[in-house]
Amino acid sequence: MLVNFIWVALGGALGSAARYGLNLTLKDWKLPQTLAVQSNGLTSAVALPWGTLGANVLGCFLIGLFTEWAGSKVGMNTETKLFLTTGFCGGFTTLSTLILEISDFLRDREWGWAVIYLIASLVLPFFALWLGLGLVKLISQE
Repeated sequence: MLVNFIWVALGGALGSAARYGLNLTLKDWKLPQTLAVQSNGLTSAVALPWGTLGANVLGCFLIGLFTEWAGSKVGMNTETKLFLTTGFCGGFTTLSTLILEISDFLRDREWGWAVIYLIASLVLPFFALWLGLGLVKLISQE
């Protein structure tokens, strides 16, 4: 039992570090000027929290992939599944950060961007999860 906690902790540490790296990589990315919005008479690109959105979408894809892989004919042992799903994906994705970022949009009265970001953050990860599940099913077919 203690070994399972260690695998989850190791996976969580790696997932959290990967999310931090993704956030650093995408922190200054903005929508192209053609997709910029006009607010208060000024046109500017919007810097959505792309790192968090990317981590949530990619994390859902990976957890779908790992879950289906664990249940497929190839399978994986319990420790590996815990390391990859509860550990890595749990540390990589982050609902609390998502809620904080949406609150920041609301605080700044960016109502439209708050709604767009919320919808994107809830819908895209579902598609990514289904893609991960489907990909393993497709690959594991004989």
